[in-house]
Amino acid sequence: MLYKFKSKAAADVIMLPPHARSLLEVLGTRDADETQDSPGIVLADQIAAAMASLEQAMQREEADLQAARDEAVARGDKPPHPPSVTLRQRAHPLMVMLKRSAHEGHDVTWTV
Repeated sequence: MLYKFKSKAAADVIMLPPHARSLLEVLGTRDADETQDSPGIVLADQIAAAMASLEQAMQREEADLQAARDEAVARGDKPPHPPSVTLRQRAHPLMVMLKRSAHEGHDVTWTV
């Protein structure tokens, strides 16, 4: 089972469920305790807020990683490794879709 994000403004974006769910939680379109996967939509007039939420989450992740590095260095420990795929990397295709959709006034939908 895969999530497929669609918009008339961009190519489809396909994600594995755990990654799509975490991004949808950031967008505020899914609760963390939801057990069922379901289709949904981000309306064109909601895209700016969705992109802002994603950007804040990416900045928060980057700041947390930098703080962990700084703490490790201050203790004289080896800095932690970043995740193999950061939120910014994982969200990039969806952000491109959201930006193009906002520019052209199209909604973004997803199916499972």
